[in-house]
Amino acid sequence: MRPVLDFNALKIFIAVVERDSFVGASKALEMPTSNVSRCISQLEDKLNLQLIERSTRHMKLTQAGHLLYTRAKPLLEALEQTETELTLRQMQFKGPLRICIPNEIGPVIAGLCCC
Repeated sequence: MRPVLDFNALKIFIAVVERDSFVGASKALEMPTSNVSRCISQLEDKLNLQLIERSTRHMKLTQAGHLLYTRAKPLLEALEQTETELTLRQMQFKGPLRICIPNEIGPVIAGLCCC
């Protein structure tokens, strides 16, 4: 059975790649560096592939990591855009709008609308 990718893990992976740092990604995502590192390790375990070559001072994407980044980045951007659009739709007003106004103003407004 093929592994199912976790969107949060992909988001963390992309943050690490774009900041070229686990620490930078952890700051940007406002989460502990240990959680970022653990998430990347779990993603690599799930895929049974090394995505990032790590040393004490540097990190470098593997070919698999580069492939995952180039494919996942536009997908996550599209998902985030879709989420934004759906949220905006949910915020739109629906149904009739009822306005209470004094009786004296009603004929004035009706005169403006019927011209």
